[in-house]
Amino acid sequence: IDNSVSTAPIWYGDTDGDGFGGNLDTKQQCEQPTGFFATDADCDDSNSTIYPGADEFCNNLDDNCDGNIDDNPVSLATWYIDSDNDGFGSTDTTEESCAAPEGFVASPDDCNDNDQNINPVAAEICDGLDNNCDGLADDDDPNVQNPTVWFEDLDEDGYGTPNSTQEQCEQSNGFSNNDLDCNDADFFISP
Repeated sequence: IDNSVSTAPIWYGDTDGDGFGGNLDTKQQCEQPTGFFATDADCDDSNSTIYPGADEFCNNLDDNCDGNIDDNPVSLATWYIDSDNDGFGSTDTTEESCAAPEGFVASPDDCNDNDQNINPVAAEICDGLDNNCDGLADDDDPNVQNPTVWFEDLDEDGYGTPNSTQEQCEQSNGFSNNDLDCNDADFFISP
C-alpha cells in the first residue's frame, strides 16, 4: 500500500459553506478532512448562493454551476408593451424575461399607450382627457395646469367683475370670461 502524499486524493474545501467544494482551498491527504469534498463542483466558492443545483435567477450569474447564465430562472421579470415610447407600458401585452424585450418597459401605468403625451408624469391640462393617468380629467383633477380664470357675473349680463374669480377648465354658470363689468349688481349697466 502506497500511503505517500503524492498518491493521496485531492480534497476541495467548502470556503463559502454551501455544502460543495471549490478550488479556493485544497488539501492532498489520504483521509477526507472535515469541510472538504472529493470534487470542486462549486463554480464560485466565494458565494454561498452559487452551487450545483441552486435556483437560477436573473442576475447575470451562473447560479447553478451548469455553465449557463440566467438559463431557466425561477422568477422572471414582467415587461409591458410601450407602444407610444413614453417610458410607461400597458397591461394589454406582457412578456416575461430577464431583460426588457425591444419595445417593452417595467412600468404598467400608462392609461393610454397610443399617446405619448398621456402618462403618469404628464401634466394635466384642460383638454377633456386624463393626461396624468390618475383617473381624473380637467376640473376634477386638483393638479390641472393653466386653467382658465373665470370672473363672477352676478347680474348675468355677460360681463364679470375682477372681485370674484375661479380657475378651472370649464365655465360655470354665473361666470364670464372677462372682468369688464363696472357694476355687477345691475344687468343694464355694462360695457
